[in-house]
Amino acid sequence: MSPPTQYKGLVASAGLARGPVFVVEAPAVSSSGTSFSAEELQGALLSASTQLSELMGSASGEAAEILEFQWAMLEDESLSEGALA
Repeated sequence: MSPPTQYKGLVASAGLARGPVFVVEAPAVSSSGTSFSAEELQGALLSASTQLSELMGSASGEAAEILEFQWAMLEDESLSEGALA
């Protein structure tokens, strides 16, 4: 009988884990050659920002705060400049 296989990983929380282990492999990345222009990406960001603004108008409390945070991230040019480059 062969010894059990041991897996090591990063602990997310203290405790005991029991049960089967499933090894998930990264999906194969297809290089279809599809790319988007900076204008298309800008349009997508503008559309998402507009939709979030509309949602914020009908939300309240914590939901509104989450939407406002997402909207602020879309508006932050330093976060989108890598994709647009």
